[in-house]
Amino acid sequence: MPRPRSRGADDLAGMATQLRDAAGDRADRIEIAMNLFAVGDELPPWTQRFIGVDHATLVAHDSQTLLRGTPAEMADELQRRRDAYGVSYVSVNGAFSAQFTPVVELLAGR
Repeated sequence: MPRPRSRGADDLAGMATQLRDAAGDRADRIEIAMNLFAVGDELPPWTQRFIGVDHATLVAHDSQTLLRGTPAEMADELQRRRDAYGVSYVSVNGAFSAQFTPVVELLAGR
């Protein structure tokens, strides 16, 4: 969904709306997935090279491809994205499994 340097939640909302509008009467059957390029407060050098920006730029742009905060804050943010935009699938690079595991545990059963 969003690009790393997108302009935050507004970009995500616009993309979700555009997708649902194009889907018409099928909109309620669409599953929206998004990729998180980073979880936490650091961006590994290989990720920076891949996406072409650093952590500070992602923060400055409120990039929706970055998830940060405490595990509870991250879980709340993902729940907010689900409620607001219909995001139901999230892909996370295995390099961030230690940071993301507590988030998954908090979201289990929601």
